[in-house]
Amino acid sequence: MSALRRRTIILIVGVYIVVCVSMICRNRIGARTTPSQIVSQQYDFGQGRVGEVIEHEFVVNNPFKVPVHIDKVTTNCSCTLARKVPQVIPTSASCSIPVQVKLNKDGDYIGAAITLHLREHDPIQLIVRGMVIRQLPGTISFGKIKRGKCHKKQFIVRSLNDKPLNILEANARDGLFTVDYRRSSTNLLDALVSVQLVNDVPDGYFDVPLEIITDDDVAPIKWIRIQGYAMRPVEAEPSILMFGTIALNETKTRVIRLRPTYGDPFSVDHVEVAPQDVIECNEPQIAGPDGSMEMPITVKGNFPSRILNGTVNIYVKVNEEIRKCAVTCYAMRKRPL
Repeated sequence: MSALRRRTIILIVGVYIVVCVSMICRNRIGARTTPSQIVSQQYDFGQGRVGEVIEHEFVVNNPFKVPVHIDKVTTNCSCTLARKVPQVIPTSASCSIPVQVKLNKDGDYIGAAITLHLREHDPIQLIVRGMVIRQLPGTISFGKIKRGKCHKKQFIVRSLNDKPLNILEANARDGLFTVDYRRSSTNLLDALVSVQLVNDVPDGYFDVPLEIITDDDVAPIKWIRIQGYAMRPVEAEPSILMFGTIALNETKTRVIRLRPTYGDPFSVDHVEVAPQDVIECNEPQIAGPDGSMEMPITVKGNFPSRILNGTVNIYVKVNEEIRKCAVTCYAMRKRPL
């Protein structure tokens, strides 16, 4: 055999070996490469209503030259699969995964995730996301109100389907407000609800549930909370006094202001404190042109426990009525050195 022919055969064999090694390495790299960055998908349905079922079909592609095995499927919500997920995604092929998500959280953002756990690969996720349209405002807050005036709020109860929503009954607890409802003028499918507080709302905070019964097939009973603060004729500011740490034989004094909310003149009838041997109140003094008064409150360090939670009830006389203003006193016993 001539030297030229021998060199040619060696060159051909060398090229063949290089090509084979290159193909083997490429397949192994493809087998080790995770397809998660390629096949993970998201579907944004925009907006939906409570009770609605969102359906979407994901197509998962396998771009590699080896089959991808699906060991198990997990979810983070009430989403379901329309049919069983195949156990293997064939080489350079795809499979479809239909997903159903039921919207059951009013006014929330939803991010439903279905995780496919792959053998020898990182998990991949199929995410369905969007916003559930708020059907009710959840809470109606009147804020601070003055008794004897007309306070009214309106809100919309939305229909969950394509037929008009009818309110059958609205139950107002504790008789703090009256409820009126009618068809919305802007959208005939929705109902407009009006809540009006009564004139003699009790002083202080109120938090009352309102039950609305409708002919809605998805969610017939709807709840909403009515909250607010009915200002007293005389308010104590601040209503919470923090005295910090006090030694056993030490005393500390803080000053509160009694302010007439409605501008009516008032006088202090009497004061009750608890515990009596720890808290003392001095005579109030006129402190402003609006008739407000300042009252010093003194706390002694001889309270029995390490933390003091005392009360001062100030009874004032306004328009021949006796009304109460409450002040809470907090203090802590200073540890001896």
